[in-house]
Amino acid sequence: MALESFHPDWWYEFGKILEKHQHYLDAITAYKQAIKLEPDFEEAWYRVAVSYAACGDKNNCLEYLAEALKLDPDMRKDVVKNFAKFANDEDFQRIIRDTN
Repeated sequence: MALESFHPDWWYEFGKILEKHQHYLDAITAYKQAIKLEPDFEEAWYRVAVSYAACGDKNNCLEYLAEALKLDPDMRKDVVKNFAKFANDEDFQRIIRDTN
């Protein structure tokens, strides 16, 4: 069985395990596989953003965060709370503002 044939939830849960153990780049790969299989998997987009933030990659973090918010604008409050370190960042503020 090819790895690509696994269900997107499997890849998502695998990514969460990797992220928990601070294997952020591997977690990103797993989450992206979930997204490839289910492009509107907003929580996977969000976890990619979290993992990129943990790696210090603001640009990719914000790119994935913007897509997560497009898919689920209701997660906006959690995003503001969980990404407080970007609170003063103009690009972050624009993404939050554009989801209203």
